[in-house]
Amino acid sequence: MTSRRAALGLFALALAGATALGSGQARAQVSPAPAQLIVGDVAAASLYVFGAPEFQLLASFDDIAFGAHAGVVALPDGRVLIPDDRNKQLVVLKLGTGAPTIEKRVPMPIPLPSRYAWAAVDPSQSVYAATNLDSDESVKILTLVDLKTYATKQFRIDVGAADAELNFALGGDPEPVVILHLAEKAESYRVADLMAAGAKINGILDGTIKPASTLPLGKGGHSDSFSAASKRWTGSTLRGFEIATLKDAALTEHKTLSWEADERGGGRNARQRLTADGGHVFGPLAASVPPAQWAEAEVDLHWVDLAKQTARRMPLAKGAVGRGGVSEKLAVYASIHSDGDHANLVDVDPASASFRQVVGRVTLPKLVNGPVPGKPTAGAEGRHSAITPDGRLAFVTQGGEGKVAVIDTATKAVVRTIETPTPLKGGAYVVGVQMGAVSADLSAR
Repeated sequence: MTSRRAALGLFALALAGATALGSGQARAQVSPAPAQLIVGDVAAASLYVFGAPEFQLLASFDDIAFGAHAGVVALPDGRVLIPDDRNKQLVVLKLGTGAPTIEKRVPMPIPLPSRYAWAAVDPSQSVYAATNLDSDESVKILTLVDLKTYATKQFRIDVGAADAELNFALGGDPEPVVILHLAEKAESYRVADLMAAGAKINGILDGTIKPASTLPLGKGGHSDSFSAASKRWTGSTLRGFEIATLKDAALTEHKTLSWEADERGGGRNARQRLTADGGHVFGPLAASVPPAQWAEAEVDLHWVDLAKQTARRMPLAKGAVGRGGVSEKLAVYASIHSDGDHANLVDVDPASASFRQVVGRVTLPKLVNGPVPGKPTAGAEGRHSAITPDGRLAFVTQGGEGKVAVIDTATKAVVRTIETPTPLKGGAYVVGVQMGAVSADLSAR
């Protein structure tokens, strides 16, 4: 539900932001609106929206089980695309000058009890796609949603192995292309062919709809991206970081980079992120350790320059590191360790002298029921991280305690603590959003 006071408060914030834009220096891109924080308490099936600068609660919505594995995509027009694991739908949350509202609930049926695995929007922001996570069946579901009409199409996809995920990325210029990452290959399809009136749910399965290209890959696929700037698709597999160029809907110029670099090895980038210019892909990875020895893990960031097709590996933190939030200038990754928990700020601006380096470690309160060294992390509380698109504020949850730390990235200090109506068991999911913010990374994370 939302309140009239909340609506008026958000309207005032928007006006304040507009005034600030008018008095500031001219920029090539309009500065984004005031920040808002979306919190998805997966365990409580609740969704909250908080607004800057005080981060008061602007709206809350019940019976939405935030699809945390897939994540969300925030569009510049104020729409936030949220997969709902409980109701098997796409929730379109609309932000603006009034109170946040749900603009549309788009059915995306998938078999019970599976949840959504991966999601993305194409570079033209005309199509949303999502897949399901089902370890018992080799046939998964691909859903495509027209973002203008909310018309949907679904396809059964044989991944090739029950335990293989249906990863994918959306690319194309100017026409959208979906690149399906199967067990040991990638296939590209024109979205126009899939959205055609005559396309059937078994069209890909029975070969009626043909791929524009097929590319052999290594096993163990997990996480894909597409950079519109370089027109390059990238996929993570056990053998390495796979790169191909998309030309006329076909994947070409395939190359595989090792996960080992800078005399550091182990692991794979299972959550790819793009820099704001679309020129670099990065993400955390660590050499495998027994579950009980999680505190001994040394986590790096694996960096790939898409133009040069070269890789670097830079130290990030020690212990348990979750998914990070990415902005134009900085990324934030929360780390949990017996010596202390931190929000690790990483320079992700390729033009910066400290590019790829950790430029700040902000101390966080210790988790009351966090993981214990010598015991597996399973069942313990965790954290989730986010950052505003302009990079000014970062957020880290306090799993099980109903708190979110607000971090000023300039002063590298916790400046506020948001208290949520529910405990955020497991760490929940948070994302910082600003209307008008444009991202090169349109894969849900």
